[in-house]
Amino acid sequence: MKIYTNSNSAFPSQVVPDAEKATFEYGSQVASAIETEWFGAGRTNGNRYLTSFNNFHHLRLYARGEQSVQK
Repeated sequence: MKIYTNSNSAFPSQVVPDAEKATFEYGSQVASAIETEWFGAGRTNGNRYLTSFNNFHHLRLYARGEQSVQK
């Protein structure tokens, strides 16, 4: 098994004992990293959640035949 490490990651180290991973603090760090990854860029710069939301919205409009004719 190969262990990937990234010092720039917001996620806590995965190379810790299972007892530490079972703690509330470790889970909170993981949840915080996920939140930062999905919502951290802000509304003006775009973030993963809003980008996905807008993409699905445009695809739904296209599927219903309601896409913009400005292309």
